[in-house]
Amino acid sequence: MEGIDTAVNFGTTVFLSLPFLENHDLACAIARAYNNWLADYCRTDARRLKGVALVAMQEPAEAVKELTRCVKELGFVAVAVAGHSAGRNLDHPDFYPFYAKAEELGVPVCVHVGSGRPAAAADRFDNPFFVHATTHAFEQMIGVMCIVGGGILERYPKLKVAFLEAGAGWVPYWMERLDEHYEYMAPAVPLMKKPFSEYMRSEQVYYSFEPDEHTLNFVMDYVGEDRLVFASDYNHGDSKFPHTVEAVTGRKNLSESQLRKLMGDNAARLYNI
Repeated sequence: MEGIDTAVNFGTTVFLSLPFLENHDLACAIARAYNNWLADYCRTDARRLKGVALVAMQEPAEAVKELTRCVKELGFVAVAVAGHSAGRNLDHPDFYPFYAKAEELGVPVCVHVGSGRPAAAADRFDNPFFVHATTHAFEQMIGVMCIVGGGILERYPKLKVAFLEAGAGWVPYWMERLDEHYEYMAPAVPLMKKPFSEYMRSEQVYYSFEPDEHTLNFVMDYVGEDRLVFASDYNHGDSKFPHTVEAVTGRKNLSESQLRKLMGDNAARLYNI
């Protein structure tokens, strides 16, 4: 209906809650069951449907095993993680083997906000509007800060990371702010070898954009046309389905070259499709 040739499929409810389960054995079992279900779903048309692994980051060693199974046995093209899990941010040393395996397998680590606490600012609000508006963007900002500032991209130079479903308008602001701090606080992030913006514009990092983002052209100019990927947000209530593709392709301020990158080439490079 949308005219999408290839769909990279991310879970919704299961993924959002899994990172916060306190029963780690249950979390690992749910991840495995979900991945088996998704593999069966994608087999209905393996050329067009691609799976994204769900892993229980509460148990990093098990996450490595499940990621390996998903890529080598199930043919998945990426792995999804939350911005934090079991009290650990994305730069925690416990996750180093996981990043090493993702780099070895050649699949990107895709960061998405989880729906459990503590999420950025969630403990301060009971109003769902306030919670949803803050957690998505702020968790992504914290996530990229940890990945870059924690030296993950330096340690794993072939690793690719994507930050998803928070739009892309926050990226230029966050680049500029982190660069400003790096100018006078570089000793606090000794694992970095260059400013934040150089990592955030590199081939290692991608960001999804919303179909109706008014700042898209500015973000492309500031961050780079090659860094942005389309996301339909199906089947969420605020998705433009079945018009998410035309919401982008119908814009008058995007060139053919830009559309080719935003709607296909960048994602194909990110997921090695």
